[in-house]
Amino acid sequence: MARLPTPGGDDGTWGDILNQFLEVAHNPDGSLKNVLNTSGNQTVSGNKTFLISPSVPAPTLSGDAANKSYVDSAVNSSGGGVQGGVGATGPTGPAGDTGPQGSTGSAGPTGATGPAGPGGGMTLNTNQTVTGVKTFGVAGNTGQLVIAGNTSGTTVINASANASGILTLPSATDTLVGRSTVDNLTNKTISSSVFISSVIALTDAANITTDVSLGNTFRVVLGGNRTLNAPSNSMNGQKCIWIFVQDGTGSRTITLTGGAGGFRLGTDVTSTTLSSTPSVSDYMGAIYNGTDNTWDVLAFVRGY
Repeated sequence: MARLPTPGGDDGTWGDILNQFLEVAHNPDGSLKNVLNTSGNQTVSGNKTFLISPSVPAPTLSGDAANKSYVDSAVNSSGGGVQGGVGATGPTGPAGDTGPQGSTGSAGPTGATGPAGPGGGMTLNTNQTVTGVKTFGVAGNTGQLVIAGNTSGTTVINASANASGILTLPSATDTLVGRSTVDNLTNKTISSSVFISSVIALTDAANITTDVSLGNTFRVVLGGNRTLNAPSNSMNGQKCIWIFVQDGTGSRTITLTGGAGGFRLGTDVTSTTLSSTPSVSDYMGAIYNGTDNTWDVLAFVRGY
């Protein structure tokens, strides 16, 4: 058991005795050991395991620990023993009887009568008169309506709300001519009442272009010295007239593009020198030679 050295009685060993005494409460580095004292207030933190149950005095305050004797006396004084555990669940009782069937609900009101349906539909083998607008297929689909046989006459086709026209159906050996395409007509007679084309205004630029599929007469007001390019979409034997108009300044010149598809001058018309007077018009006529692929200038007149 550790003790303090006895003065004058522990010569030669007092240092060891003192160290043993100090080691009871100190670590080797001199710090105090984390031990419980038998007296004094201390705060105990962390989990502590007791090998035997600690002795606890009878509690006097609400926060004091209670020992077994105190708990037993408190339970016995209330007239009841210690509460037992929860008993096992009893078996399920039998199912109850089925209740009586409810009464049948009343019938709902009768719905209103719908509108009368349309008359009979079209049939395949009888003659019928069809009135009103009939739509075949859906927008964007083609080939929804086929008119068979050698049909001729006048048929009005309303392709959309803003489109209308009169289409004369050809015989079985004919081909329809497209409105916006270039087509060759063979052995066709154009009556004098048919207006071939209006005067097409050309765009003035350093190089003037002509699409001869748009018409046969073209007009341009010259704002400077210009070059007339080789026309596009030419047809063999097609005849066209170009009208060159001087602007307010005048003295503008025109140069014809030659070569393949371009213009060719002959021995009668050898030049196309324009009038110099402001606002004056000059006319040039030419025919397309499909064999030589040239527009041959047939006439050039000035001063209108």
